[in-house]
Amino acid sequence: MEILRVTLVNNQPRVWCLGDTDLIPGQKRRVAKEYLTHPDVKDGLEKGHLTLVEEPTEEAPAATDETIDIDGMTVDKLKAYAAEKGIDLGGATLKADILAAIKGHE
Repeated sequence: MEILRVTLVNNQPRVWCLGDTDLIPGQKRRVAKEYLTHPDVKDGLEKGHLTLVEEPTEEAPAATDETIDIDGMTVDKLKAYAAEKGIDLGGATLKADILAAIKGHE
């Protein structure tokens, strides 16, 4: 299966407009792969104004628990995560207590 989108980072202090996609300075953005053939994008990549982010290959390992942001989860998602991992929450109902139980287990 061919990748149809790539990730670019705008290293310039100005916004790059690629069709209906804006590349905000310093942020990663997924864009259509065909933009890589555009003369301005090619020039931006050569001069370092844009960076093409390496995409993980299919052989790359799946995301680990270390990459999961549990602090940003809702209480319901935290409870589901704990159940999936076999973590006893000990009757905790507040988010802070649930987080403490999960982090204490890990």
